[in-house]
Amino acid sequence: DFISSIMYDCSHYSLNDNIKMVKDFVKKHKKDFVIEGCVDEIYDYSASNEKLEVKENITEAGDAENYFKETGVDLVVANLGTEHRRTESALKWYHRDAAQKIRDKIGRQIVLHGASSLSYTESKNLPQDGIVKVNIWTILEVNPGRIMAGEIIKNIDKILLKESIEKLVNEGFLNKKVLNKGGKPSLDFLTEKYRRDDILIPAIVKQVKNYYENFYINY
Repeated sequence: DFISSIMYDCSHYSLNDNIKMVKDFVKKHKKDFVIEGCVDEIYDYSASNEKLEVKENITEAGDAENYFKETGVDLVVANLGTEHRRTESALKWYHRDAAQKIRDKIGRQIVLHGASSLSYTESKNLPQDGIVKVNIWTILEVNPGRIMAGEIIKNIDKILLKESIEKLVNEGFLNKKVLNKGGKPSLDFLTEKYRRDDILIPAIVKQVKNYYENFYINY
């Protein structure tokens, strides 16, 4: 009763088998869910792909149109060059031209997975490219995690005992200046509540608001 949409992913099969399996699923469950199907596989980030400038199977507009018509899905997941689990710099290749060609064939029915790998500027253009839904996860883990790391470093004197800080200084991980900060371990910086309510949740909310604003303002 609580599931409103589902992705039935057969993208690791051949396109013909993919269409057949998704079509059968749609026949059985069209009335139950909004169904999205994936034309081509979306790949995980790989440093070797980056180095070799691998451009994976970008979805062709004709394939997307045929898939959309044959399967009867409500939404089509297209491979536009995004990557899952990218933790480094912004993506080199977002194939906006491919998205727009698909949009011209099937309308605004496109779903984009791996949206965390896009830059802020690229994500602002997604509504015009025919994309009505994005999947994000990595950026909601990576950005708050990095903010958390920065806060820990800035407040290290309020988190660790002096002898632990001295050990890190002697091992070369911290500058000697940290010994002059004069702080003492405080529960204000050691509780799960602090990490969750003061750092993680605000960072996640900010990121999600950016996506909402992009879609509502630019749609």
